[in-house]
Amino acid sequence: ARLALNPFVVGYAIDATPPSIALAGVPVGCTSSDVTPTVVVTDAHPEMVAMTLDGSPFPDGTPVAAEGTHTVAVVAVDAAGNTAESQATFTIDKTLPVIQISGVEEGRVYASAVAPAATFDDVNLTSSAFLVDGVPFGGGDFVDAEGPHVLYATATDCAGNIASTTVSFAI
Repeated sequence: ARLALNPFVVGYAIDATPPSIALAGVPVGCTSSDVTPTVVVTDAHPEMVAMTLDGSPFPDGTPVAAEGTHTVAVVAVDAAGNTAESQATFTIDKTLPVIQISGVEEGRVYASAVAPAATFDDVNLTSSAFLVDGVPFGGGDFVDAEGPHVLYATATDCAGNIASTTVSFAI
């Protein structure tokens, strides 16, 4: 008996490697600028890539301008069903902190001790300072020394936005 050879050759590949995801354009932490997330998926047999921003579909390379904390997520699937996921969270803060001074007014002369106070308002506040005559000043303290005084308050948020104010007064 003669053996017949089949002229058809079937090739296949075993793919157990998930896609590789490179997420770019996303700052670590906080920024005062718009953010443009981009994604590059590398795989021999890519099948599907889905990108979301805050849980909603999001086109690659679209700028994000809205202030707040955002999460961009990417899911990639190849033809063999291997899945990869990547995500990044960032905050856009374009607004200066707000400083409110109470207890003293610019240029005013007081006949007795005063209790200046400062409040700092920013959802992403990272630091603040309140000084009277160059010395750190605590809430509830009084200024009672006669003569001119300078109150200085400053606040910084996570994006590096800095607000400051100065109030000169005298007792």
